Amino acid sequence: MKIIFFFSLLSNIAFFLWAFNRVPENIDKGIKDRPVKQILLMSELPKKTLAELNLKQTEAEKQPCYQLGPFANNEAIEVWARLNNINIESIKLITKDRQVVSRYLVYYPVADSFEQGQENVTMLKHKGVDDLWLYRKGELKGAVSLGLFAEENRALILQKKLQSKEIEADILQRYKIGTTLYAQLLSFDKAYRGSLTLYDGQLMSECEEI
Repeated sequence: MKIIFFFSLLSNIAFFLWAFNRVPENIDKGIKDRPVKQILLMSELPKKTLAELNLKQTEAEKQPCYQLGPFANNEAIEVWARLNNINIESIKLITKDRQVVSRYLVYYPVADSFEQGQENVTMLKHKGVDDLWLYRKGELKGAVSLGLFAEENRALILQKKLQSKEIEADILQRYKIGTTLYAQLLSFDKAYRGSLTLYDGQLMSECEEI
């Protein structure tokens, strides 16, 4: 009986030793077969990949920016900001060069020929218009100037007065390059864009690169 117990004990010990020696081999094989993830430092990344990461980070950090105008002066921007409940500190003032109306010309239309223009001058004088000027060259050659005004309402008043005398005069806007004032909203939720109050002639768009 002791012999049988002795052989059984030896068998268990032998199996234990065999199994114990097999475990490291299995574990080592599993590690070798498993794909290894490579870890790179930022300095080791290719330049193209690094540039793409920087671009994505810049886009994520970029604040929405809108610009609108034109405004007559700084005070007009402050009034507009209060009207729309916008913090004046979040507004950046910028200037742009653009064409602006400088004068309003009231004139009798260009004639088919310069001689016809001279006849128009005679006709206008017969109707009581003495303050006039016949253009002798340029794009308005043959037209008759009847008045030049800085304000549109004064040009409209003269036009109506001439119509009462059966004189059909036109109004031509004269332009010049002027500096105008715009406002940039540096931190603004575009969801509220449609609720803003804008003055006549104003436009709103995304900020330009300046």
